[in-house]
Amino acid sequence: MINPVFEKNIKALGQRRSNLVPPILAATSDPPVYSRRIAKNGQAVPAFADGVSCNSMYDPGREAAQIAKDCADSGCVVFAGLGGGYHVREFLRANPVARCLVAESGFSAFRSLLEAVDVSDVLASPRVAVIPDCADESIPKLIASSYLPALHGNFRVVSLRPWQMHNEESFRALSSLAKRGLEIVSADYSVQAHFGRLWMHNIMRNLQMLSQANRALPEFDTGKKAVVAAAGPGLEDSIPDLRERRSSYVIFSTDTAYGTLVANGIVPDAFVSIDAQLISARHAMHGLKPSVTVIMDLCGNPEIARVAKAAGCELIVTAGSHPLAKYAMSVSPLPEMDTSSGTVTVAALDAAHSCGFSDVMTVGADFAYVAGKPYARGTYLERQFYHTATRLVPAETSYDAIMFRTPVRARRDTGGITYNTDVLDRYSAAFASYRGGNRWTKAMFRPFPYERFLSLYTSGVSILLSDTSGDDTILFTLLPFVAWRRSREDEEWKATGVAGALRLASGLIAGYTGLS
Repeated sequence: MINPVFEKNIKALGQRRSNLVPPILAATSDPPVYSRRIAKNGQAVPAFADGVSCNSMYDPGREAAQIAKDCADSGCVVFAGLGGGYHVREFLRANPVARCLVAESGFSAFRSLLEAVDVSDVLASPRVAVIPDCADESIPKLIASSYLPALHGNFRVVSLRPWQMHNEESFRALSSLAKRGLEIVSADYSVQAHFGRLWMHNIMRNLQMLSQANRALPEFDTGKKAVVAAAGPGLEDSIPDLRERRSSYVIFSTDTAYGTLVANGIVPDAFVSIDAQLISARHAMHGLKPSVTVIMDLCGNPEIARVAKAAGCELIVTAGSHPLAKYAMSVSPLPEMDTSSGTVTVAALDAAHSCGFSDVMTVGADFAYVAGKPYARGTYLERQFYHTATRLVPAETSYDAIMFRTPVRARRDTGGITYNTDVLDRYSAAFASYRGGNRWTKAMFRPFPYERFLSLYTSGVSILLSDTSGDDTILFTLLPFVAWRRSREDEEWKATGVAGALRLASGLIAGYTGLS
């Protein structure tokens, strides 16, 4: 027998989340978790088998308005329990740019709910993500992709009280997974808040000079072993082998490791940099040789590109994970490099695979302060710290400032004390999980149509200024900048919010590109 309510809900769900339809259809709802009841105002309300309703049996709309009011300071909410969807509708109505995730206790319960009440409008909304099972391990990633702190502000988990009473275990699982998702978002947001403005500046500058870069697909001898050289203390142990077997290796040096290699008479084949800060240019102060191919992310500091061109190096500019870089790729192909981890070691590893190497060895990738040392000897930091050292502030003090700027965990072994941090652990996990990327092709290496890009982008930003609910693609390119602006939390931000940040970004873009 056809259930028209269920058919309508499934059709709405399939429009945006077709992957959820098969497991829902395969689930059983016998006996049903929910039944359909009618509130005093005539609205349909789902109820549990013991007769307890998910929503008010007097006025579900009034109850929903109170829930939405309680969430007024949050732009992204995980609702534990969909019920009749009244609280979700009211939340979205009261917050035009907000997003939410709605969770159920499992596929059988979710199917039963879809058979009981019409929530098709909620399921079809592009601002709603559906979680049929509170124990789904993909929830942290789903939250990370849905919650944009720069745009949404606060985040919270809100339960329908009757639902939570009937699903305590599911609620605990959901809360735990939501916490993990929030940790992912928080780590990413803190970086955006710090670098958002600098990234935008660098990308616009680097796009301008793309006519001088990406002239040809790099041609390395892929029959040799590729070596990715990171700057951890362990790099020192690998120097003798790299010297002795130099002709057998194609060396991809991270920017930090470059000084150590050159100081030991080893000129790498490639120099990889993703750092946005001006200080990153100091890694090249040993002097770049014309034989070195410089590979840098669009977010990287433009001074690296200037030094590379002045030295006669082949320059490759890649698109990483920044949404503005992705937008640039939609205008014209660019080679990609994996910068999502935030560590140049993984980026260099990805560059080696992208150039066609399948046999890749990594040295100096310690992701720890081994024996109390943050870096191998020979980096530019060594020269800087010893040059500026005094009797009262020796070089060791400067190294300690690097190691102990965030909380550390000490581990003693025969080599002394090794320190780990949360950031280094994340880098290590990203390195361990890397499985290789896509090969670069000749089609990615062509003159970039900067004037066309600039016309399209500035036009899109102008439209966005008059309607912030417009093109999400353009808005997303500016979210790291908005994160930077929001982190200042001054009086101007309180008065103008996201709209003011977008106006500021527009003015800066004009200044960076000479349009002002």
